[in-house]
Amino acid sequence: MSKIIRLSDCCNAVTECAAWLDQGGVVALPTETVYGLVCRHDRFGAAEKLFEIKNRPVDKPFALFVQSFETARAWIEPNPVAETLAKAFWPGPLTLVVASHNSCPAAYDGAVGLRCPDHAFVQQLLEHCGGALVNTSLNFSGKPPATRIDETHPIIQRVDIAVDAGELPPQSPSAVVDCRTSPPQILRPGTISYSDILDAL
Repeated sequence: MSKIIRLSDCCNAVTECAAWLDQGGVVALPTETVYGLVCRHDRFGAAEKLFEIKNRPVDKPFALFVQSFETARAWIEPNPVAETLAKAFWPGPLTLVVASHNSCPAAYDGAVGLRCPDHAFVQQLLEHCGGALVNTSLNFSGKPPATRIDETHPIIQRVDIAVDAGELPPQSPSAVVDCRTSPPQILRPGTISYSDILDAL
Protein backbone atom coordinates (compact mmCIF):
# COMPACT_ATOMS: atom_id res chain seq x y z
CA MET A 1 0.00 0.00 0.00
CA SER A 2 1.28 3.49 -0.83
CA LYS A 3 2.08 6.03 1.86
CA ILE A 4 -0.65 8.62 2.49
CA ILE A 5 0.20 11.97 4.04
CA ARG A 6 -2.03 14.89 4.99
CA LEU A 7 -1.81 18.18 3.16
CA SER A 8 -2.07 19.97 6.53
CA ASP A 9 1.63 19.21 6.92
CA CYS A 10 2.44 21.07 3.71
CA CYS A 11 6.21 21.53 4.10
CA ASN A 12 6.74 17.85 4.88
CA ALA A 13 4.38 16.84 2.05
CA VAL A 14 6.37 18.85 -0.51
CA THR A 15 9.67 17.40 0.71
CA GLU A 16 8.45 13.80 0.68
CA CYS A 17 6.71 14.06 -2.68
CA ALA A 18 9.70 15.77 -4.30
CA ALA A 19 11.95 12.98 -3.03
CA TRP A 20 9.73 10.28 -4.56
CA LEU A 21 9.48 12.18 -7.83
CA ASP A 22 13.26 12.55 -7.96
CA GLN A 23 13.48 8.75 -7.76
CA GLY A 24 11.09 8.29 -10.68
CA GLY A 25 8.01 7.74 -8.52
CA VAL A 26 4.34 8.59 -9.10
CA VAL A 27 2.49 10.90 -6.72
CA ALA A 28 -1.27 11.36 -6.21
CA LEU A 29 -2.17 14.92 -5.23
CA PRO A 30 -4.99 17.46 -5.07
CA THR A 31 -5.49 20.29 -7.55
CA GLU A 32 -8.05 23.07 -7.53
CA THR A 33 -10.42 20.80 -9.48
CA VAL A 34 -9.86 17.07 -8.86
CA TYR A 35 -7.15 14.72 -7.62
CA GLY A 36 -4.42 13.95 -10.09
CA LEU A 37 -1.29 11.89 -10.67
CA VAL A 38 2.12 13.34 -11.51
CA CYS A 39 5.62 12.17 -12.30
CA ARG A 40 8.81 13.83 -13.46
CA HIS A 41 9.35 13.98 -17.19
CA ASP A 42 13.13 13.74 -16.80
CA ARG A 43 13.31 10.47 -14.84
CA PHE A 44 13.77 7.25 -16.78
CA GLY A 45 10.68 5.03 -16.77
CA ALA A 46 8.48 7.42 -14.76
CA ALA A 47 5.99 8.17 -17.55
CA GLU A 48 5.85 4.48 -18.49
CA LYS A 49 5.01 3.70 -14.87
CA LEU A 50 2.22 6.28 -15.00
CA PHE A 51 0.76 4.66 -18.15
CA GLU A 52 0.85 1.28 -16.41
CA ILE A 53 -0.83 2.53 -13.23
CA LYS A 54 -3.62 4.18 -15.22
CA ASN A 55 -3.96 1.23 -17.60
CA ARG A 56 -3.92 3.89 -20.30
CA PRO A 57 -3.15 3.36 -24.01
CA VAL A 58 0.18 4.90 -24.96
CA ASP A 59 -1.49 6.75 -27.84
CA LYS A 60 -3.60 8.70 -25.32
CA PRO A 61 -1.12 11.29 -24.06
CA PHE A 62 -0.84 12.94 -20.68
CA ALA A 63 -0.83 16.68 -20.06
CA LEU A 64 1.96 18.73 -18.58
CA PHE A 65 1.72 20.84 -15.43
CA VAL A 66 3.91 23.91 -15.81
CA GLN A 67 4.78 26.64 -13.35
CA SER A 68 4.25 29.33 -15.99
CA PHE A 69 3.97 29.86 -19.71
CA GLU A 70 7.62 30.91 -19.67
CA THR A 71 8.55 27.43 -18.43
CA ALA A 72 7.03 25.84 -21.54
CA ARG A 73 8.49 28.20 -24.16
CA ALA A 74 11.53 26.04 -24.86
CA TRP A 75 9.31 23.06 -25.73
CA ILE A 76 6.56 24.59 -27.87
CA GLU A 77 6.05 26.54 -31.07
CA PRO A 78 5.23 30.24 -30.60
CA ASN A 79 1.49 30.62 -30.05
CA PRO A 80 0.14 34.12 -29.31
CA VAL A 81 -3.39 32.81 -28.63
CA ALA A 82 -2.15 30.36 -25.98
CA GLU A 83 0.06 33.04 -24.44
CA THR A 84 -2.86 35.47 -24.22
CA LEU A 85 -5.11 32.86 -22.60
CA ALA A 86 -2.38 31.86 -20.17
CA LYS A 87 -1.98 35.48 -19.09
CA ALA A 88 -5.74 35.78 -18.63
CA PHE A 89 -6.53 32.51 -16.83
CA TRP A 90 -3.34 31.01 -15.37
CA PRO A 91 -2.94 29.79 -12.79
CA GLY A 92 -6.33 28.20 -13.17
CA PRO A 93 -8.43 25.35 -14.59
CA LEU A 94 -7.51 25.77 -18.26
CA THR A 95 -5.49 23.33 -20.37
CA LEU A 96 -4.02 24.77 -23.57
CA VAL A 97 -3.19 22.42 -26.45
CA VAL A 98 -0.32 23.76 -28.57
CA ALA A 99 2.14 22.54 -31.18
CA SER A 100 5.23 21.09 -29.53
CA HIS A 101 8.83 20.33 -30.32
CA ASN A 102 9.91 16.69 -30.40
CA SER A 103 11.82 17.20 -27.15
CA CYS A 104 8.72 18.37 -25.27
CA PRO A 105 7.69 16.21 -22.30
CA ALA A 106 4.27 14.54 -22.65
CA ALA A 107 4.08 15.53 -26.33
CA TYR A 108 2.23 13.26 -28.73
CA ASP A 109 1.81 13.62 -32.47
CA GLY A 110 3.33 17.10 -32.40
CA ALA A 111 1.12 18.54 -29.65
CA VAL A 112 1.00 18.91 -25.88
CA GLY A 113 -1.59 20.02 -23.33
CA LEU A 114 -0.29 22.60 -20.85
CA ARG A 115 -1.86 23.56 -17.53
CA CYS A 116 -0.79 25.77 -14.63
CA PRO A 117 -2.82 24.67 -11.56
CA ASP A 118 -4.11 27.26 -9.11
CA HIS A 119 -3.07 25.23 -6.08
CA ALA A 120 -0.33 26.31 -3.67
CA PHE A 121 0.90 22.78 -2.97
CA VAL A 122 1.21 21.90 -6.66
CA GLN A 123 3.01 25.19 -7.33
CA GLN A 124 5.52 24.46 -4.57
CA LEU A 125 6.08 20.97 -5.92
CA LEU A 126 6.61 22.34 -9.44
CA GLU A 127 9.23 24.71 -8.08
CA HIS A 128 11.09 21.78 -6.54
CA CYS A 129 10.89 19.77 -9.79
CA GLY A 130 12.18 22.21 -12.39
CA GLY A 131 8.84 23.79 -13.22
CA ALA A 132 7.13 20.92 -15.03
CA LEU A 133 5.46 17.60 -14.20
CA VAL A 134 3.68 15.04 -16.36
CA ASN A 135 0.06 14.98 -15.23
CA THR A 136 -3.16 13.01 -15.51
CA SER A 137 -6.34 12.66 -13.46
CA LEU A 138 -6.67 10.07 -10.68
CA ASN A 139 -9.06 7.69 -12.40
CA PHE A 140 -9.06 4.90 -14.93
CA SER A 141 -9.85 5.98 -18.48
CA GLY A 142 -13.58 6.50 -18.94
CA LYS A 143 -14.29 6.66 -15.20
CA PRO A 144 -15.20 9.82 -13.22
CA PRO A 145 -12.24 11.75 -11.77
CA ALA A 146 -11.58 11.46 -8.03
CA THR A 147 -12.59 14.15 -5.54
CA ARG A 148 -11.12 12.35 -2.51
CA ILE A 149 -8.31 9.97 -1.64
CA ASP A 150 -9.79 6.48 -1.27
CA GLU A 151 -7.21 4.20 0.32
CA THR A 152 -8.84 1.16 -1.29
CA HIS A 153 -8.78 2.58 -4.83
CA PRO A 154 -6.62 0.35 -7.07
CA ILE A 155 -4.66 3.36 -8.34
CA ILE A 156 -3.91 4.62 -4.82
CA GLN A 157 -2.62 1.14 -4.01
CA ARG A 158 -0.07 1.45 -6.81
CA VAL A 159 1.30 5.00 -6.50
CA ASP A 160 4.34 5.70 -4.34
CA ILE A 161 2.77 8.40 -2.18
CA ALA A 162 -0.60 10.16 -1.98
CA VAL A 163 -1.40 13.60 -0.55
CA ASP A 164 -4.79 13.72 1.14
CA ALA A 165 -6.48 17.15 1.20
CA GLY A 166 -9.86 15.74 2.15
CA GLU A 167 -12.98 15.86 0.00
CA LEU A 168 -12.59 18.41 -2.79
CA PRO A 169 -15.58 20.66 -3.54
CA PRO A 170 -17.57 19.60 -6.63
CA GLN A 171 -15.90 21.14 -9.66
CA SER A 172 -15.75 20.68 -13.38
CA PRO A 173 -12.36 19.52 -14.65
CA SER A 174 -10.18 22.02 -16.45
CA ALA A 175 -11.45 23.29 -19.78
CA VAL A 176 -9.29 22.01 -22.64
CA VAL A 177 -8.77 24.43 -25.53
CA ASP A 178 -7.03 23.66 -28.80
CA CYS A 179 -4.99 26.77 -29.56
CA ARG A 180 -3.71 25.43 -32.88
CA THR A 181 -6.86 26.55 -34.69
CA SER A 182 -8.33 29.98 -35.33
CA PRO A 183 -10.56 30.58 -33.51
CA PRO A 184 -9.47 28.15 -30.77
CA GLN A 185 -11.71 25.12 -30.22
CA ILE A 186 -13.06 23.71 -26.97
CA LEU A 187 -12.07 20.05 -26.68
CA ARG A 188 -13.56 19.68 -23.20
CA PRO A 189 -15.89 22.14 -21.44
CA GLY A 190 -14.91 23.30 -17.97
CA THR A 191 -15.32 26.04 -15.40
CA ILE A 192 -13.99 28.66 -17.80
CA SER A 193 -16.60 29.17 -20.51
CA TYR A 194 -15.97 29.50 -24.24
CA SER A 195 -17.39 33.02 -24.17
CA ASP A 196 -14.88 33.96 -21.44
CA ILE A 197 -12.11 32.52 -23.60
CA LEU A 198 -13.18 34.46 -26.68
CA ASP A 199 -13.58 37.66 -24.63
CA ALA A 200 -9.96 37.32 -23.49
CA LEU A 201 -8.60 37.23 -27.05
